[in-house]
Amino acid sequence: MGAASILATDLDEQALTASKTNLALNESRKIKLLESNLFSAVEGKYDLILANILTEILVLMVPDLADHLDYKGSVVFSGIDIDQLPKLEKLLIEYNFEIKIRMQQERWVALIVTRKEEE
Repeated sequence: MGAASILATDLDEQALTASKTNLALNESRKIKLLESNLFSAVEGKYDLILANILTEILVLMVPDLADHLDYKGSVVFSGIDIDQLPKLEKLLIEYNFEIKIRMQQERWVALIVTRKEEE
C-alpha cells in the first residue's frame, strides 16, 4: 500500500506472537506491533485505520475513532454481519462519520468510512 510505516495492534498474545513470526519471515521492517485493547495504547493520528473484527468490537471503537483518524483519513471496517449493520451505521452517524463505500458478500459487510464533510 506504499505506507511509510504501519502500526498493528491486537490484544491477543497468540495473535501478536504469530504476527512477530510472520514479520520476521517476511523481513518486514515497516510494521510495528503493539499490544493494545482497541485504541487504549495507541497514540497519534493515522491516514488509514483497518479493523477486521466482529461488529460488537467495532462499535466499541467508534467513540475513539476521531481521536486517531487523520482529518482526511479513511477507515475500513470488515467482519460485519448484515444483521448488525444498522447498529454500526447509527453509531457512525452519531459520531459524525459517513459511509463512502459499502461492500457485501453473502452475510458479511465491509465499509469504507470517512469523517462527515462539513457543509
